[in-house]
Amino acid sequence: MRYIFVLVFFLLISCNATGAILVYDDIGVEGSPLMLRVKTHEGPFRKGGVSVEFFVNGRFYGKGLSGGDGYAYKEFLPATPGLYRIKVVSKSGDDTGNILILKKGSGIFLIDIDEIRESPFSDRLRKDTERGISRLRKRYHVIFIYKGEINKRVKRWLIDKGFRDIPLLVFSGVELFEEINEKGLRIMGILGTPDLIDMARRYRIRFYTFDETDEVEPLDDWNDLLRKLK
Repeated sequence: MRYIFVLVFFLLISCNATGAILVYDDIGVEGSPLMLRVKTHEGPFRKGGVSVEFFVNGRFYGKGLSGGDGYAYKEFLPATPGLYRIKVVSKSGDDTGNILILKKGSGIFLIDIDEIRESPFSDRLRKDTERGISRLRKRYHVIFIYKGEINKRVKRWLIDKGFRDIPLLVFSGVELFEEINEKGLRIMGILGTPDLIDMARRYRIRFYTFDETDEVEPLDDWNDLLRKLK
């Protein structure tokens, strides 16, 4: 019986494994260096000592070696604003990510993906999400945030929904707001779940949600959001 349990355990690990490489997205400003970051792992466990190769927009950019914490880094100095596609390859896998470089002072709009994935608003509103975000991107640079450990399932969901070229950042709390401000970028607003309200208020960031809450007036739909942003 014990051996059956062990076998099932390892099968579950195999099924839940998200690949040997995970590339993290990031945003920055032109002329300022940032660190490309990749996690190397074996199943659910981080793995150090893995040699990786970095590619930027299809061109070889350099090599790296993951440390004991399972992370490998490479300094990146962007010459011009734009979206840079990052690919990282090891012997056991590869992954891609986005680096969005903006001009200093640019405005960005943050969207908590839990708000567009899990909120109990109508099916019609869910169908309008892609069109709503497309319209929003004509005004601001849209950035997704995620309150959890980013994995390939989350990244695949965004790709399947047509959001391949929108960066996804780990939401680390108010530290993320501080990092964005320090880079010289302006947060124009946040669309998210109500648990973000207090943090947004501390930084005087306009907050919007589709969820019912007593603290802010919920949005009717994406058109309502776009009207309020005028």
